[in-house]
Amino acid sequence: MAKASIALTNSLRSGRRTTSSGTSSRRGELLALRWSDVDLAVGRVSVQRSLERVEGEIRTKEPKTTRSRRTVALPMFAVVALRVWRDDQLKKLAALFGDLEARRRQKDGAVFDRVAGDLWDPGAFSLAFYRLVRRAKLPAIRS
Repeated sequence: MAKASIALTNSLRSGRRTTSSGTSSRRGELLALRWSDVDLAVGRVSVQRSLERVEGEIRTKEPKTTRSRRTVALPMFAVVALRVWRDDQLKKLAALFGDLEARRRQKDGAVFDRVAGDLWDPGAFSLAFYRLVRRAKLPAIRS
């Protein structure tokens, strides 16, 4: 369990945190990213939506401001982290659903998903991330 927690913490830290620092995106924008918004070949991500929880329901919405809808160039470290994240995510989905279904689910699925491709509740994501970082005795990270 400890190794799994550290691996998950490192993956979350690497994928989400690296993308966050590489794009200056808000938590809700990152959690709403779909693989169709990401072009790793040219190193770009297109911020099209944000994720929020309203009255117990998780939903996507327009970004916070007009300028928030944007295309951002990714630094190479973020491209590398996202490639690793995508490969790890595909392996996880393949273990649950088989190769063909995993590829179908990932194609336009959430970049930062829960167990089976489900969207994260933004508050639950922050809490899970905080707990994993604390459990792994890593330095605190501000999101």
